[in-house]
Amino acid sequence: MIESPNSRFFQYNPFSHLLFVTEFSIKEFLEERKFILLKSIINQKNFCFITGALGRQGDANIFKKIKEIFKIKKFKFFSIFSTEISIDKLDILGFKKIDIFIQIACPRLSYDWGKIFNFPLLTSFEVSVLFGFTVLNNTRYSMDYFSNSGGFWTTYIKPKKKFFF
Repeated sequence: MIESPNSRFFQYNPFSHLLFVTEFSIKEFLEERKFILLKSIINQKNFCFITGALGRQGDANIFKKIKEIFKIKKFKFFSIFSTEISIDKLDILGFKKIDIFIQIACPRLSYDWGKIFNFPLLTSFEVSVLFGFTVLNNTRYSMDYFSNSGGFWTTYIKPKKKFFF
C-alpha cells in the first residue's frame, strides 16, 4: 500500500469468509513519518542501532554503511542484535540514554508501529533522509530495501565512494 498509494486493496478474512476494502492515506502516513524525522533532527544526540537477529532481517551491509556515516559525523552510538524489537525493550535500553533508535530489521516495524514507541524508531531509508542523502518525496515513500536500484539504504547497493560531509 505504501509503494502504490493510489491502488485499491482488498483484505480477505478466511475465518469470516468476508472481503474488505482496505483504506490507506499516503498523506497521513507521510505527515506521521515527517513528524518523527523532525523530532529526530531536533534530538540528534545518542543513537542505538538495532540489527535484527531473527531470520534474515538484519543486514550487515546496511549496518556498515550507516555506521560509517555516524563515525564520520562523530555521533555517539552503540549497536545491539535482537530477535525482537518491542516497546518494553526500547524503554529499558533507552531510558535517559538514547534519543533515537535506528532499526536494521523490518522497515514495516517503523512504518506500522512506529508511533506507539516512546522513542523515534527510524529505518535506514529515514537515516538517508535525516542526513540529506535522499529527499523525501511528497507522494511516494521508498520501500526498495531489496532493490538493486535503490539508495545506500538498500541491501545490495555498495557505495561507489566514501561518504564525505
